[in-house]
Amino acid sequence: MTAGRAFVKDRLAAIRSLDESIFQKFMKKWNVPQPRQWLPRARLILMHKMRCDAGIGGLTEQERQTSRDWLRKNGHSESTAQPDGCPECGHIGPSFTDCPTCGMGAKQ
Repeated sequence: MTAGRAFVKDRLAAIRSLDESIFQKFMKKWNVPQPRQWLPRARLILMHKMRCDAGIGGLTEQERQTSRDWLRKNGHSESTAQPDGCPECGHIGPSFTDCPTCGMGAKQ
């Protein structure tokens, strides 16, 4: 199996699980940039948003709908975009700063 296929397989298993510790292990294994400090439930919110992304294959429509419903119920949109920028620092999109919300400059 190629590294790309292994990554996609691991990513699908991690977001399908909706388990923050499994997701963290996936991110660490694949050296995915991440904030120095995660806000409460941020990983769970991210996994639900990823499950809604049409570009991520392998999920059933029921899994996607479950995540859409969860996001709506908990006051979040399906979008990963931040049109007004980061609520902490104002930066648009992920940054390589030490911002605790969007910064990816330092590993955990």
